[in-house]
Formats: sequence, structure tokens, C-alpha cells
Amino acid sequence: MKGIGKASVLVALAGVIAAAVVGFGSGQASRAAACDTFSDWSGTVKNGKTVVHAAEFCSGPDDDLLAALNWRNAKKDLRLVVTDPDGNVFVVDGHVPQPYEVYAQAGSLPEGKWTFAVEYDGKGKVDYSLWARFD
Repeated sequence: MKGIGKASVLVALAGVIAAAVVGFGSGQASRAAACDTFSDWSGTVKNGKTVVHAAEFCSGPDDDLLAALNWRNAKKDLRLVVTDPDGNVFVVDGHVPQPYEVYAQAGSLPEGKWTFAVEYDGKGKVDYSLWARFD
């Protein structure tokens, strides 16, 4: 009988330790899951419209940001507007016949929600792809 009691105590103790580890780990995982190191999107932007995408940055103070907007037709001119969590706005619009815009910012970056807006003032619509990397 004493052996069964010890086994039950050990099983119960193992369950408490597992619950504590899982509880601790899930708290860390939820924070990590809420933070983006790489995000990519694709879509279509129509004449006179803006499509906004967001990424949550909460990493090291020395991380940099690199974002790239790509589309197929170099005759179309898209604009990339990046807004940091402090409300600073950075507009990338090369006005040259190229089907991409690139934004780079060296660390230290403010933590929080960054937005990446794709704007188009031309005729029709344009399919695009966009990615952002905090590294």
C-alpha cells in the first residue's frame, strides 16, 4: 500500500511540475507569437486606394528593418508608406520605371505595431507582394 501511495504522490508531483512548465512556456510562447520577425503579404490595390498591413515588433534593440514591395508592371507606380509605432511616417516612392520599392531602417527600432501601406494613384488595379523583416 505504501508503494502505491508514493507512486501516486510522484505522479501528482510530476503533473504539478508539468503544469508549471507548460504554464511558464505558454506565457513566453504567446509573447513570441505576438512578435513578428518576418511577415509577407500579397494583394491587389485599386486606383486611388490604400491597402494597409501590420506587423508587431518586439525584439532586440539592435535589430534592423527591411521591407520590400514588388509588382509586375514597371509602368505602374506604387508607393510604400511605412509608419513606426511612434507615428513617424516614411514614404518610399522612387518615380522611376521599376516594379519595386524598398525601405530599410537601422536599429534601434521602436517596439510595437508597424504598418506598411501600399498606395496606388494610377488607372486600374495592381497585384503586389510585400514583405517586412526585423533582423
